[in-house]
Amino acid sequence: MGLTGSFLAFAPVGLALGLVFKLVLGLLTGGRWGPVRYCPACGLVARGMPVPRGRLSLELLLWMAFLLPGLLYTLWRVSNPHRVCVSCHHAGLLPLDAAQEQAEAQRRRQG
Repeated sequence: MGLTGSFLAFAPVGLALGLVFKLVLGLLTGGRWGPVRYCPACGLVARGMPVPRGRLSLELLLWMAFLLPGLLYTLWRVSNPHRVCVSCHHAGLLPLDAAQEQAEAQRRRQG
C-alpha cells in the first residue's frame, strides 16, 4: 500500500475523530453563551453569534492528513471565537456599558 492508499485509509478516521472532538468541545465551552453586547451598525442588543477564526477547509484537510495538526488547529479555532451581530454580521460589537457611554457622550455633544 503506497502513500496515497494509506492516506485514503486514514482520512475517514481522521474526519470522524475531528467531528466528534469538535462536537464535544463545542458542548463543553457552551458556544452560544456570552455577554450581551451592542451592535453599533444596526443597534441590536444581543449576545452575538460565535464565529470561529480560521478556515474550515484547512481544518478538514489537517484532520484528514494527520491527527495532531488537526487537533491543534481545531483547539485554536474553537478556543477563542469572535462574536458577530446576529442581525447584520458586524464584527465590532461593544459591551453594553461602552455603548451607553458612547450614547451619553453623543448626547452631550449635541445638547
